[in-house]
Formats: sequence, structure tokens, C-alpha cells
Amino acid sequence: LTQAQYNLGIMYYSGRGVRQDRTLAQEWFGKACQNGDQDGCNNYQRLKAGDWTICDALAFALQAQCLNAIGERR
Repeated sequence: LTQAQYNLGIMYYSGRGVRQDRTLAQEWFGKACQNGDQDGCNNYQRLKAGDWTICDALAFALQAQCLNAIGERR
């Protein structure tokens, strides 16, 4: 559940597959954080502080895709 919430945060932040909406991105990262996802907490805080760029979002999205791919191969 937390991975899906985190991924929705990435999607809304970057506008990947959905209309870009940083408010919704922050909301989804917050939900992931509430469910124990540390990356979700970090991203929520960075968005809240206004300290996030699109490059950050894309880097996190790429990292999540790589980790998912590794998990599928196991």
C-alpha cells in the first residue's frame, strides 16, 4: 500500500500519466509517510518546504522503477 501511495506522489509531482498537481503529490506522499514510508516522509517534508525540483521527482521515479524491476526478477 505504501509503495502505491508513494508512486502516486511521484506521478502527480511529475505529471507522469496524470495531470501534474503538486498539492495531490504532497497529499499522497503524506499518506505514504503516515503508513511508515520514509521516502514518502522525506518527499512530503521537501514539498512542504518548497525544496523540491522536477529533477528530484524524476530521480525518485527512476529509482522506484529500478527497485520494482529488481524485485520482479527475484
